[in-house]
Amino acid sequence: MYIFYLTVCNPYFHTGIILIGKKGDDITVADLEGQPVASQRSTVSSQYLQDEHPEFDIKLYDTQDNAYLDLTSGRVRAMMSDKVTGIDWLKTEAGKDYEVKGEEISTDEDAMGIAFRKGDPLVGKFNTALAELKADGTYDQITGSYFGTSSTAAANKAAAADSVEEVIVIEGDNVDANATIAAEEQTETVSN
Repeated sequence: MYIFYLTVCNPYFHTGIILIGKKGDDITVADLEGQPVASQRSTVSSQYLQDEHPEFDIKLYDTQDNAYLDLTSGRVRAMMSDKVTGIDWLKTEAGKDYEVKGEEISTDEDAMGIAFRKGDPLVGKFNTALAELKADGTYDQITGSYFGTSSTAAANKAAAADSVEEVIVIEGDNVDANATIAAEEQTETVSN
């Protein structure tokens, strides 16, 4: 077992959770007690369902695609998904008969940041560059073109919280911590 001490930069994205259901099915989160609701296992949306709505008939799937398959086949009435992946699926042929139901759900769990080695001076440089991109509007242009949405306000709110330090535990006999650190140092040297 290897333990890595990391510092996480200020959040660069805030995804949110959406409820997806069939077009014409007038449902909200409040209507789903006892109803089968899909979500991908080990995601922010599945954790939200388990914590906030244990009264739902929660169906967890190993992949997002399997959850979509059960939604389109009618085995579940609705699906909770991270906003970016859900919106992307709605643009596909398989998703054309479905839509977002209600408002986006925001949690404290859906802010994303990049992990750096603890004490790495690149954290400050990254946070400064990110703040500049947000201030001049470039960040919104980039996220809008790739994700169809901007989350500057949500990411800024999450960034107002203190910097997070985490311990990452990697288990397995084939993990070479020295090779991982060397690869990170080489990447750092190339990017400078």
